[in-house]
Amino acid sequence: MEKNKTELPSDIIQKEFEKNPLKVIESIRKLREEEEEEKKKNLKDEENNEKKINSINNNIIINNNIIINNNINYINIDKYINNSTNIINNNTICKKDYYINNTIDKISNFSKRIYLGELINKRSNLFVNKFLNSILVSKKKKDKINVNNSFEVFKYLLLNNIDILLMYLKTQKGSILSQDFLDEIDKEDLSLLFNNISPFISEIMCLEYGNYFIQKLIKKLSIEERLRIYQIIEPHFIEIATNKSGTHTIQSLIECANSSIELFALDKLLSINMLLLFLDENAYHIIIKIILEISENKRNNLNIFLVMNVDKIAINYYGAFCVNKFIYKNNDLQLRYLLIQNMQNNIHQLIMNKNSCTILFLILEKFGVNYGLFIIKYIKNNFVLLSNHPIAIFFIIKTLNYLYKNNIFELGILIWFIYKSNILIDYLLSNENGIKMLNQLINFSDEEQKNYIFLKIHNIHMIKDD
Repeated sequence: MEKNKTELPSDIIQKEFEKNPLKVIESIRKLREEEEEEKKKNLKDEENNEKKINSINNNIIINNNIIINNNINYINIDKYINNSTNIINNNTICKKDYYINNTIDKISNFSKRIYLGELINKRSNLFVNKFLNSILVSKKKKDKINVNNSFEVFKYLLLNNIDILLMYLKTQKGSILSQDFLDEIDKEDLSLLFNNISPFISEIMCLEYGNYFIQKLIKKLSIEERLRIYQIIEPHFIEIATNKSGTHTIQSLIECANSSIELFALDKLLSINMLLLFLDENAYHIIIKIILEISENKRNNLNIFLVMNVDKIAINYYGAFCVNKFIYKNNDLQLRYLLIQNMQNNIHQLIMNKNSCTILFLILEKFGVNYGLFIIKYIKNNFVLLSNHPIAIFFIIKTLNYLYKNNIFELGILIWFIYKSNILIDYLLSNENGIKMLNQLINFSDEEQKNYIFLKIHNIHMIKDD
C-alpha cells in the first residue's frame, strides 16, 4: 500500500463502529496516546545520547593514559580502523568506573567519527588545524564533541595509525607538519613512533617529501635506533642510495655517524656495490658526503677502493667529482702514492677523457709538479698523438700554461724537446691543429727558444723552396 493512502478498517470493525460510535472516539484516543508515547521515547533516546556525549566530553581516556577533550572538528576514521590498532581500542574508553567496551561502535551512533579541534595553546591549535585540514569531513555543529587536550588525540593518531602518517608524508604540506610534530613529542613517544614506522622506513626514505621527515627523525634517534635503520635498509640500500630522494636520507645517517660501530655499519652498506655508488648521478653524493664528513683515517675501505679503481672512477662525470674531493682532503702520503701510481699506469686512457683530464690537472695544481711529473713526461713522449686528439690537445695547452706560471724549468725542458725534434716540427707545420699548437709553444718560449724555432722554421721553408 502506498504511503499516502489511508488503509480502511475491515467490514466487521466498521459495522461495530456503527453500532457503538464511542469506540471510534476510544480508538482515536488510543492512537494519539501511542503517538505521544513514541514521541516521548524518541525524546528520551535523544537525551540519553546527549548524556553519553557529555560523559565522553568530560573525561575520555584512551589506553588508560591519553585524556582528550574540548570541542573540535572531526575526521572520518573508517579507513583507519584495524583489528588491533583502532583509533580508540576495545575496553579502553572509560569515565571513572564506567567502561565503554567492544570497539568504537559502542561509543556512539555517529558513523564511527572522532572529533579533533582547538588546542590549549595557539601553536598546537594551528598545528592540528593545518594537519587535519585535508581530512575534515563535516562542519555541522550538531556533530561536534567538546573535549580538552585535543593535541593528545592528534598525537595518538600519528603514533598509532601509520596509514595517516604515510598519507601525509606523501605531500609537501603533510611532511612539513609531520616534521614539526617531531619537535612536540618526548623521547618515549619518539621511540614509539620509530617502532611504528620501522617497517616502512625504506619506502619513506624514497618519498619526495617524506625523506625530509626521515632526515629530521634520524638526527633525533639514539645510536641503537640508527643502527637498527642500517639493518632495516640493507636489503634495499642500492635502491635507496640511487634514488633522488633516498640519497639525502643516507647522507643524514652519515652526518650522525659518530661512533665506530656506526661507521662499521655504513661500511658494510657501501661494500654492497661501491663502484655503482661512485658512478650514479644520485648515489655519488653519498661518497662525497663521506669524504667531506668522515676523516681520512676512518674510511679506509673507501680510500683503498678509490685509489685502486681510479681509472674506472675518474673517467665518469660523477666519479670525477668524488676523486676531486678525495684529492682536496688527502693528507695520507701512502694513499697519495697509490693514487698517483694507478693513474700513471692508466695515463693513456685518462688523458683522452674529458672527466679524468680534470683530475690529472688537479694533481698538478694540488700536489705539484713532483707528483705530476708523469703527466709531463707522457705529453713529451706522445706529443704527436696527443696533438691530434681534441680533448688531449686542450689539456696540453692548460698544462703548458700551468708550467709557465708555476715551473718554468720543466716547461723549458718540454719546449726544447719539441723544438729539437725535426719530426715533431715537421708534423706541427703540416696541419692546422699543429700550427695552432706551435704558436702556443712560441708564446710560452723565452727569447732564446723563439730565436731557435724561428730560424728552424725559416730553414725548413728554404729547403722546401729549393
